[in-house]
Amino acid sequence: MPSTRSYDDYCLPGSVFFERPAPGLRGEGFPELRLPPGEWTVRESADWRMAMPNGADLPEQGWKLHVSATPATAAGTLAIVADYCTRERLPFKHLPSPGALLRRNSKYASRGGSGKFVTVYPHDFTTAATDLAQLLLGRPGPYILSDRRIGDGPVYARYGGFQPLMVDGVPAIRRPDGVLVPDVRSPSFRLPDWVTLPAILDRPDVRTELPYRVTGALHFSNGGGVYRAERDGRTVVLKEARPHSGLDVAGNDAVHRLRREHEVLCSLAGIPGIPVAYELFEAWEHTFLAMEEIAGVPLGRWIALHSDMYAADDTAYRRRAMALADRLDTLIAAVHERGWVFGDLHPRNVLVGDGDVPHLIDFECASPIADDAVATLGAAGFRAPPGTRGADLDHHALAAIRMTFLVPLTPLLELAPEKLGTHLRHAPELPPATVRRLRDAWAPAREEPGWPGEDPIPALVRAIHASATPERPDRLFPGDVEQFRSGGAGFGYGAAGVLHALTVVGEAVVPAYEQWLCSAPMPDRPGFWTGTHGIAYVLDRLGHPDRAEALLDLHELPDGPDLGLGLAGIGLTLLDLADRRRAGFIDRAVTIAELMITQNGDLPAGLLTGWSGPALLCLRLFERTANDRWLAEADRLLGRDLARCAFRPAGGRQYSDGRRRLPYLGTGSAGVAVVAAELAQYLPDADAVRALPDLRLACRPRLTVYPGLMQGRAGLLLAAPGESPQNLELHAVRYADGIAFPGTTMRRLSMDVHTGTAGVLLALAGQLPFLTPPTPGHPAGVTPEGSPSWTAFSNSRNSSPRTKLMPAPTKTRTAR
Repeated sequence: MPSTRSYDDYCLPGSVFFERPAPGLRGEGFPELRLPPGEWTVRESADWRMAMPNGADLPEQGWKLHVSATPATAAGTLAIVADYCTRERLPFKHLPSPGALLRRNSKYASRGGSGKFVTVYPHDFTTAATDLAQLLLGRPGPYILSDRRIGDGPVYARYGGFQPLMVDGVPAIRRPDGVLVPDVRSPSFRLPDWVTLPAILDRPDVRTELPYRVTGALHFSNGGGVYRAERDGRTVVLKEARPHSGLDVAGNDAVHRLRREHEVLCSLAGIPGIPVAYELFEAWEHTFLAMEEIAGVPLGRWIALHSDMYAADDTAYRRRAMALADRLDTLIAAVHERGWVFGDLHPRNVLVGDGDVPHLIDFECASPIADDAVATLGAAGFRAPPGTRGADLDHHALAAIRMTFLVPLTPLLELAPEKLGTHLRHAPELPPATVRRLRDAWAPAREEPGWPGEDPIPALVRAIHASATPERPDRLFPGDVEQFRSGGAGFGYGAAGVLHALTVVGEAVVPAYEQWLCSAPMPDRPGFWTGTHGIAYVLDRLGHPDRAEALLDLHELPDGPDLGLGLAGIGLTLLDLADRRRAGFIDRAVTIAELMITQNGDLPAGLLTGWSGPALLCLRLFERTANDRWLAEADRLLGRDLARCAFRPAGGRQYSDGRRRLPYLGTGSAGVAVVAAELAQYLPDADAVRALPDLRLACRPRLTVYPGLMQGRAGLLLAAPGESPQNLELHAVRYADGIAFPGTTMRRLSMDVHTGTAGVLLALAGQLPFLTPPTPGHPAGVTPEGSPSWTAFSNSRNSSPRTKLMPAPTKTRTAR
């Protein structure tokens, strides 16, 4: 999935769903290109405006030229490049508007694509590079990190794809042997090992040596890096600013903000909790600020470490959190007394040291309090409402941080302010002044809808239907931004998964939905979650076996063993299709499993990402073949994931990746738990089965950040029988005449299976592909000996006409 920062571009004003920015939504574009009429064709996509000479063909790949520009010079730079390309009949493309250029160079834009304004596809690379470097000499522009610079101007080059080739869902180039490999677009220059560097690029970059020795990187943004460094025995934090990069809404670049930060730190010197500024200097073309290293953890991390979401009584934590909030209030008050507004206060900009002492970092958005300025940057959930000025920017953020100590869901309030009342009921410790400020900021336009009774499923179904757009070619149901990358048809993020969820709860298939899925472009990769196999799984169940079978062999097998993208998901799909008259599919699934079990690696534990998915495939093969070998493999593979669930919250057992504690279904201990429950009926003494109570205990935190199936509360409902669906009330949002749920970042609603409403629907129905639905009166996945123990497509709430139960072997085995 994309980083949460990249979601900003998809949060368009006026939409409650993630939307791909379209040219018409970017504001006023650059002037129309002056191209010879009838000789050129111009095509505009969501990201680029492409100009092609009629009759020209682009090769698959080669050396391409990139040109950067600042907002002030962009129009002139584009005119120069367009005139040259017109004379030489060179295809080129450019960003369509100043707004698109600002986003491309903003602080949290992708560093791999940073700075790229115009792309030129030359016939003669050396000639075009020399000409453009001369024509644009002296014009400013940000440095393009992925490329080599040509001369001293804004012209750069890299070897990469010209045509939109793809492999495993990412852009690709072709090796000399014809095999497609990823076209890596990283924030550093990389040359494919079979490509020779042109002479014009074979020169070392001239860089001034830093007066510090860098010992580690702490953080990167498009504006520059933050490093730990040493000099003369003293450790410092070294903050870098790249010129013309990291732009904010006012057009200020990272250098401007870093110089402001130095000024502010000098003015605030001596206040406890403010880092000491040592020096501001330039090296090469970048500006650096050396400052005191603060020992502490980010505030969000502090909350995760100390909130103790599993304790029966968290009174002590709440008291401790409010005391820390009081200290933060005092620190901000001291900053205001010196005449400054912090301007960008949120948990990542607060470090908590020993004794719960708060420290402020990242003063680049600070402004004089007398300026009564508005914010130029802001974090979702902590930025003040439009029109807020001066010190009130910080006062609002302080109130939002107090709420976050107790209910860490403040970004949701920007999407659904009516949730404030529900959240406040979970935060009775908040002072009246904080509550008033929150109510003033997020005054709800309507009342909170509340949880829809004992059976919420109809409300979710109504919301999904209300969101459907069968007239759109790119997506049928709105979901995560991943659907704009992998396509709108897949199971995890697209139409196939949503249709499956609807049919699971007994909804008749809407013909327009079915037609959309049958005619949609297919993914360019195999696999269940985002590839063709998940779509085949659903199409077969909708009565399109030929279409389904045609999707199974479109692509080569993936390398990974997991269920989400790899071999386990493919093998489970083949077994599912084998249940409906597919001769030979079990043998094919066995072949997949043979390849899968030879693989090794420390995968992130969980149903989608870990060894739990491969264990599930082996278990299903045992049920179909009665071959004990597959049962032993299921036990062995599940043990790999169990071994990574070593963290013990309040007696439970949870997966930790070293940075985060993850109890979730897709990645986390809940994924281990659901497969352990499946294994219990055959190997009740297996290690994972004996650990099942502890695994389930770790699935019962009081709060989760997200509601979704794979990384949120809904998946925990599946893994921990007896959990109340009412725990989803904190996230439930009214949409149309139903209830929907927010996706990643909580800033927009999602209807997909992985992050959104369809996934919650599957959890409430108690079903997920390849897992046993719960039997009434028995824990999920554990059935009495001799009863039907597996179904890939049944519904205990409302039986579907396509329900098919597969009897399982009844012999109980003990662990060896």
